[in-house]
Amino acid sequence: MGSELQAAGESGAETRMSCSDVRYYVEKYTAEVAEMYARSRGATDAQINRARRCLTPAHVRRAERWRTSAE
Repeated sequence: MGSELQAAGESGAETRMSCSDVRYYVEKYTAEVAEMYARSRGATDAQINRARRCLTPAHVRRAERWRTSAE
């Protein structure tokens, strides 16, 4: 993972990420990878669910299109 994702996780599980941060990491890494990383850093189910509410199907589709075109 990139150093910016590590730095975001080092601030502690109690720190809330903004929805724009959640969308950024989902677009960069995929929702599955972002969730695995968050859980490995101690994110709770409530925090994961809060982050999921930041995403709409349009965000996920846009991230998938962006990754596919970047390959």
